[in-house]
Amino acid sequence: MSRYDFKFGESWLSELGGRSTRPPDREIAQRDGEMVKIPGMDGSVYVDHGSYNNVEISRDISFVGTAATPVQEKVEAFIDGCAYLHGYQPFEDTDHPGMVTEAQLKNFGDITRKLRILHSAVLKFSRKPFWYSKEGLNELEYSYSTAHAGITLNNPYPANTYPLIRVWLSPYAVAQTVDFDLIINDQTITVDGIQLTSADINNSIIIDIEKEIAYMLNHRTNVKSPLDINISRDFGFTAGDNTLMVTRRTSSVTSLNITPKWRRL
Repeated sequence: MSRYDFKFGESWLSELGGRSTRPPDREIAQRDGEMVKIPGMDGSVYVDHGSYNNVEISRDISFVGTAATPVQEKVEAFIDGCAYLHGYQPFEDTDHPGMVTEAQLKNFGDITRKLRILHSAVLKFSRKPFWYSKEGLNELEYSYSTAHAGITLNNPYPANTYPLIRVWLSPYAVAQTVDFDLIINDQTITVDGIQLTSADINNSIIIDIEKEIAYMLNHRTNVKSPLDINISRDFGFTAGDNTLMVTRRTSSVTSLNITPKWRRL
């Protein structure tokens, strides 16, 4: 069995000369809910807040020197690297191949002394609930004709996922109106009445279902213009096959990109 390893930020622990001294337990996010006692009612009622809590995890690590690299040099390189990793950072490990999540190191100030003296420490992280498929974080590109005929995407995990959809607009320097329907699993997002001028020749409309927002992005200036479009997580992908189709009423839509963001606990 291969030794457990993890990647925090840009580097795997093993690349920095460290190793994990204890394989972690199976760590799964818990649903955010509570038991509430209702006066006059037998028992309690479970209240589901509709989300998952972060997972509090720890990793036991140690460093061993070699003839080429003294242990203290490895420790200092690790500490120096972590010193710049503020807030959430990408996190991967060998227990979840092909997946990535985000975590933040909670006890950096406490571990530096232990590492310098003992060359070992317990790192404590707060990890976001879901692991995301790296493959599902890639943009899938479709022509308008393909998107109009209908696209089927298979969610390989039980968890609902909330894609990011980029609708590319016509690059021609002419005034026109953006007017189309985006249909996801028989539910429709309508975009209409958006006026483009000759200055809007390199724009796309971003529909972020996870954040429940939509905006027009000018790729020359990187300016984001919020759009008043009804977006909710009801438009997310469920487990199994999901269908998506675009129907335009003007020639403003040229192609479509989808980032599925497949995820699992």
